[in-house]
Amino acid sequence: MKRQSSPSRLLETSKTLALAISVTSASLVACSPALPQNTTKEADTPIKIGVLSSLTGVGSAAGKDLVNGLNLWADEVHHEIGKRKFEIVVEDDAGDPTTGIAKLDSLINKSKVNVVDGIVLSNIAYAIAPHIDKSQIPVVLAIAGADDLTKNKRHEWLVRSGYSASQLTMPFGEYAFKTLGYKRIATIGQNFPFCWESIGGFHKTFEDAGGQIVQKVWTPLEVTDFTEYIKQLRNDVDAVFVCTTINPAMKFLPQFRSLKGKMTLIGSGVNFDEAVIKAVGKDALGGISCQNYAFTSTNAANKQFLNAYKAKYHTNASWAAEGGYTSGLVIEHAVKSINGDVENKEKFLNALKKVEISTAPRGPLKLDEYGNPIENIYIRRVEEVGGTPENSILHTYNNVSQFWKYNPGDYLKQPEYRRAYPPCKHCTESDSESHSSK
Repeated sequence: MKRQSSPSRLLETSKTLALAISVTSASLVACSPALPQNTTKEADTPIKIGVLSSLTGVGSAAGKDLVNGLNLWADEVHHEIGKRKFEIVVEDDAGDPTTGIAKLDSLINKSKVNVVDGIVLSNIAYAIAPHIDKSQIPVVLAIAGADDLTKNKRHEWLVRSGYSASQLTMPFGEYAFKTLGYKRIATIGQNFPFCWESIGGFHKTFEDAGGQIVQKVWTPLEVTDFTEYIKQLRNDVDAVFVCTTINPAMKFLPQFRSLKGKMTLIGSGVNFDEAVIKAVGKDALGGISCQNYAFTSTNAANKQFLNAYKAKYHTNASWAAEGGYTSGLVIEHAVKSINGDVENKEKFLNALKKVEISTAPRGPLKLDEYGNPIENIYIRRVEEVGGTPENSILHTYNNVSQFWKYNPGDYLKQPEYRRAYPPCKHCTESDSESHSSK
């Protein structure tokens, strides 16, 4: 027979339950201040964004614009993401890898930043890379194109908001052969990773399309007088492809025009950046280049960015300024997605890797599984518009991967782009890269 509970037992049980609930509630109330106190403490502590940039030295023009672009973004969001304020701490790497390592250490261990942004030069990016995973602080490459940092030399704590060097030039190599009709090209570039990789990507796709690279000339990184190197360039080519950093580009163009006249000059987007065009004027006319940003893009985000930048700095924005600005957007999207919990470093890193932005000035971007953006690449030509030289868009390649049209697995089996790779198989012995300047 089923046992029935007596009224007295039910009353006793109810009292016991009520007491237990009361005790439990009291315990929860007593313990509950701990969570709000921690949350409040974190919310009251500003997020620290460290910036490593070249404010002096060979990359200073781009480095200053990068910081300006980032500061413009910071002003627009009133130095606040969600409910958390943030501070920006800037260190100058002076265009020197050793200095870059020391300044990275200062940002992480002295300034206690939550994320490191910036970095202009690829050789500095490669130099600091081994220190990134040790520190376990997310690092966002805003400009440095160091190819292998999102390919064969990936680092867990690094993502890129900019581009990889060869990602820009691989579409251009195919375009130069198929659309521009060039068959034979000579290249000239500074002897450091960004130019090895920029020229390497162009070389690969130009020759895969059917063209020939017939000469490769390398110049020391510190050179500003390119006269002796320009004189080495062959005249029996359809075009010369140039790659330098932005400061030397302002020297190279006038020297090239003085020695080679109207010879067709094409190259990296850096060499025909708005800052370069402003400095050299008509010497830039006719130059064709590739970049992940086009000053003359008519999308709404770019118009807003250009107007705001000019109002703040009284000059036109450059590719580097857009790079700094968009790196801020990437950080903003990641921080918002985790409700400001940047103290959870793994969560912050994973949020950065998942960022997708539809309204950057350059156009839409999203990160691939290697931490590199898939984004538009623009082919541009410097033309005179209203008496002023500016970059006009010739063609837009949408949603370009760092692997271009190649299978990633197959692509990663090839050697790194360096001075001797791809080999200059159409060069004569006197024009081979091995005989070019060190």
